Amino acid sequence: MVQSSPGASYNVVTTAGVPTETDFLTFTTPLLDPDEATDVLLTPLPMVGSYSPALDLRDISMGSRTRINMTLSRIVSRFDIINDEKLSHLTITGVSMGHGRKGVTFFPVVPVEDPDPTKTLITYPDRDFNGANANKGTQTGAFYSYPSPVADNGYLIIKGKYALNQTDAPQEVSYVVEFEQSVAGTGGYIEVKPNHRYTVRITDADAFKLDVNITVTDWTDGGEFEYQPENEVSIGTLAAAGSTAIENNNTATVSLAETDYFSIPFTSNSEVECSIVYTSSPASAEWLKAEVTAVTTRAGSVSYTCKVSKNTEYTGNLFPKAIILLRSKAGREESQIVVKGALGVPAIVAATGTPSAPAGVNTYMPGTETPDVITGTLSMQKQASAGTTSSMQLTVTAKGGSRIVGLPAWLKADKAEDYATEAVTYKFTLDQNAEGFPNAFPATAAATFEIQNLSDATKKVTVTVNVTEAP
Repeated sequence: MVQSSPGASYNVVTTAGVPTETDFLTFTTPLLDPDEATDVLLTPLPMVGSYSPALDLRDISMGSRTRINMTLSRIVSRFDIINDEKLSHLTITGVSMGHGRKGVTFFPVVPVEDPDPTKTLITYPDRDFNGANANKGTQTGAFYSYPSPVADNGYLIIKGKYALNQTDAPQEVSYVVEFEQSVAGTGGYIEVKPNHRYTVRITDADAFKLDVNITVTDWTDGGEFEYQPENEVSIGTLAAAGSTAIENNNTATVSLAETDYFSIPFTSNSEVECSIVYTSSPASAEWLKAEVTAVTTRAGSVSYTCKVSKNTEYTGNLFPKAIILLRSKAGREESQIVVKGALGVPAIVAATGTPSAPAGVNTYMPGTETPDVITGTLSMQKQASAGTTSSMQLTVTAKGGSRIVGLPAWLKADKAEDYATEAVTYKFTLDQNAEGFPNAFPATAAATFEIQNLSDATKKVTVTVNVTEAP
């Protein structure tokens, strides 16, 4: 840049510098290439600085050097992922982002838009999910992305391997995690902003869906927080009361009687937080309560006790699995205790009165009653007249609600689930014109389906369907 009279009031710029202001406005971060498998955001991360007062670089009357205090902030977003593979049965292997932006401009910081609108949004290449705490707790910096406005409808893609039991062969899974935040049952989609941290907590998983909670905070801890391991929560031996059962000191099965509870002793030399997170159920199903008390204080450390029991104010019939989160406010790790209700297998009987239509032709018989496999047999009769309905009503009693899973196309139920009361009546009807309906009779074991406890799918009855033909 060349000036006519540096320091004078009539000074003007005679030759623009390099780069020009116009050039500055075109500067962007390195743009991600979705076709390049290794093109992922890694540290060090791009940052921008801000300086509030106007700075006139054309005036050198005060000397040749000017000292300013500039605040730097990151122009990317960070995702921390909390997953314990022992609890979720999910081992995350990779993370990416759908409907993301390639980069951002520096002046101002806004997401880059491609001249071709169809190329503005991309799917990020997969980033390997690794680190000291990967699948063991909180993995910070698991994934970084450029900002994503709400209108982009962006989402995370979490890939991994899922196996319900150690004897099962792990299967490849992929889940879509939408940028949605819910508080007390209400919420909506959230914007992924620069210099913000998004904590994705895995609360439950199966082979088809992933339940998560997302929390958002400013990314303000860079270089300012001194990590002290002694601030972390140290869990003692869980103590059960009543018929509550403790397993591996990290899982509790609580009786639904309000007098039963269990206690979690723990220590920390800083203030603690205790919260309850429920998995895949309405926000109103808050059937637990947690009470934390400090029992002793010594030399900078406090001993706490967290008492967990059934919420006396809860009158519903859903008892979803919950996670007790214990966290020191000065630390960065958290301890998790899984809590399940002492739920049972649904009890199934023919409804009272006249459950079968036509009367007496359809029946239900209970089968084996071993702890691991409980079965039943639903016998249905095909009617000679297409205008005659063949149906059977079953009453299912289950504390925790019930649901029907895996019905064949030709056997209809009047509802898929119900938890309004413990005893619910389901009506099953044959659809003789539906695809797959048997064509040879008697059709023994023509199909099977499950009646599950809605709050615990492992508590279930496998029902075999036999179909006969009216004489």
